[in-house]
Amino acid sequence: MPRAKKVLAATAGVAAAAGLALAVRGRGRSEAEEPEERATGDARVDGTRVYHVVPSGEAWAVELEGSTRPVSRHGTKREAVDAARAAAHAAAPSGLVIHRADGTIQRRHAYDAR
Repeated sequence: MPRAKKVLAATAGVAAAAGLALAVRGRGRSEAEEPEERATGDARVDGTRVYHVVPSGEAWAVELEGSTRPVSRHGTKREAVDAARAAAHAAAPSGLVIHRADGTIQRRHAYDAR
């Protein structure tokens, strides 16, 4: 199992065991506009899709939680984040988890249904 998925699985288990949940209502805001406390909670909401931006070799991939294949691959993290944000926004209610190059979680976002 790739390192990013191991870290993700461990983090998801800890979050589930702790019973953490947070729904962020600030759709359409940039990361700079999101208050830090909104970006640090668990992005998973029961019955929603959760997209992950993860390192993939020299590139970045957008993965859908529970899927075995990436949704898309991108040359830069910025491109992957933009694509994942658009997909998560379109699939609302959904979540977005952005990982660092070492596989640890950098930010989490939740998108409410419109």
